[in-house]
Amino acid sequence: MKFFTEEAHADQFLKGSLFMRKLRYFQRLEASEADDGRPDAHEGVVGWHQPDQTELTISFPGFDPIKITGADLASPVAITRNVYSDMHIFCMSTVRMPDPAELSGDADEIKTQMLAGLRLDEQCLRFGPHAVVVDAGRFLARLREALGGLGHWYRADAVKYYDRNTFNGGFCDEQAPFQKQDQFEYQQEYRICLLTSVSGDEPMVFEVGDLSSFAVKMRSEDVNGGFRLSLKTPTP
Repeated sequence: MKFFTEEAHADQFLKGSLFMRKLRYFQRLEASEADDGRPDAHEGVVGWHQPDQTELTISFPGFDPIKITGADLASPVAITRNVYSDMHIFCMSTVRMPDPAELSGDADEIKTQMLAGLRLDEQCLRFGPHAVVVDAGRFLARLREALGGLGHWYRADAVKYYDRNTFNGGFCDEQAPFQKQDQFEYQQEYRICLLTSVSGDEPMVFEVGDLSSFAVKMRSEDVNGGFRLSLKTPTP
């Protein structure tokens, strides 16, 4: 599902127009400008290194090397690459219903656990009062068809979250745009990343075709109450 501040933007999405900003927009966005979970200075991090597990050596020709140890660092060291800042991204929130075969309890207890998986964190509703809920399978099929003819690098995947206080290491090139710190885990984000040759910071609109046959627009406040689930007891 996608949330919008303006209903006209929700209507555009229903028609298949994906408004994509560059990743650097979210890197530079200050919390003072938007406190809804969008600002993230650590988007696109390829390395995150804890002070007590880090030693840096800086070398200049003609000078002795300078060593920086954990005692000199007040916070983790973040390593980024400019190429990620140049990517256009489109972000959505997801709900994932658990596999009933992995749940325990009677029918009512299992139904309660499955319904819990169909609820978004209330913090997601801060993204805007208008929401569009899309059938994931049909949306992704349409998306892959549209992306496949571009000739540009792209990837669409679920975001994974790491503990900013304990994680120490790096991410491979294709993983980096899909890694966020754990304070954003409530978003359960699915994102599309597209790298083109277009320079500058301007957003773009990517057309995937009309979505209205498998999407519905509603008020964000109604999303969590909008899912229904019925379980059928198998006959012997």
